[in-house]
Amino acid sequence: MKYKKIIASVLAAAVLFSLAACGRQHNTPSRPEKTTAPVTHAPVVITTDPDTDEDEILLGPFTFDEDEAEFLGTFDSEIYEEISVYYQDQRLILFDSYGSKMFELYAYSYEPYYEGTQIELIGEDVNFDGYTDFYLLYSQANFNSYYFFWIWNMQKRTFEYYLPLSSVPSPRIDENTRRIHSSDRISEDTLRTTDYIWENGQISAVSHGEQTIDITSEDPVITGPEDVDADPIISDGHALSSVTLHMNDRTNSDWLCRIENPAVLQLSSEYKDIISNTHKFVFRGFMRGTTTVVFRYAKSWNDPYVVQKILNVTVNTDNTLRIIVVE
Repeated sequence: MKYKKIIASVLAAAVLFSLAACGRQHNTPSRPEKTTAPVTHAPVVITTDPDTDEDEILLGPFTFDEDEAEFLGTFDSEIYEEISVYYQDQRLILFDSYGSKMFELYAYSYEPYYEGTQIELIGEDVNFDGYTDFYLLYSQANFNSYYFFWIWNMQKRTFEYYLPLSSVPSPRIDENTRRIHSSDRISEDTLRTTDYIWENGQISAVSHGEQTIDITSEDPVITGPEDVDADPIISDGHALSSVTLHMNDRTNSDWLCRIENPAVLQLSSEYKDIISNTHKFVFRGFMRGTTTVVFRYAKSWNDPYVVQKILNVTVNTDNTLRIIVVE
């Protein structure tokens, strides 16, 4: 009997120990297996796309192959000396003069020799900020030439595609007037002309007109409302001093004048000479000081103007005038 009680006690203790062990195993959280997430290092290039309004898009991996790439030419850069430009797989790849790859620009819509268009790469200061930009001929249609433009952004230190200029026919950069001249040949002997200026980082049309091409001469002569001599003839040093400007009798445009500070200077008289085809403005000073005088060749002051001249006029203590051309 005594041995039965001992055996029963040992069995009961064994059962209790077993249940306790099971409870501890159930309540202890399992440790997750250690895993390593796959790491990818695919190169990403941030560029601009000529056919989208988005500022930036992402391109995938790319390997430059000189044998597969099309060499487009070179242009001089103030920062990277000579830059060589290649085209491959919808991209422009730019190298500096030492052979180092500097930029990779997206050029989805560009295609060398598209419909017989020759390769033409031009480096110029398009926005007149002192740094060379570049543009590529992408189409020649109806006597007109169209280009893709990349403008240097000094703050970001990269070239950025500028969409509005891609639709400007036959652009010509004029550093002297700081304008972009466009000639759209709308017929065999007629050009529709537009001038653009840069305002707040964007181009803005400031003049429109039409010109006629004399196709009968060996050297075609272009005539029209844009042909106006904008160099003023100044007669100053007198109490009544004058500014004379040439006109064009083939246009409805006219020279218009605006004085910034009429308290200093006023227009005394003006008249047109149909024989010399000139427009003369006579000024008189009213108080000592300097004011700006703006001349515009246009149909009205708020219309796009063909050309604009800016002068500073100083009224001296003896009421004589001193006139200086600013622009």
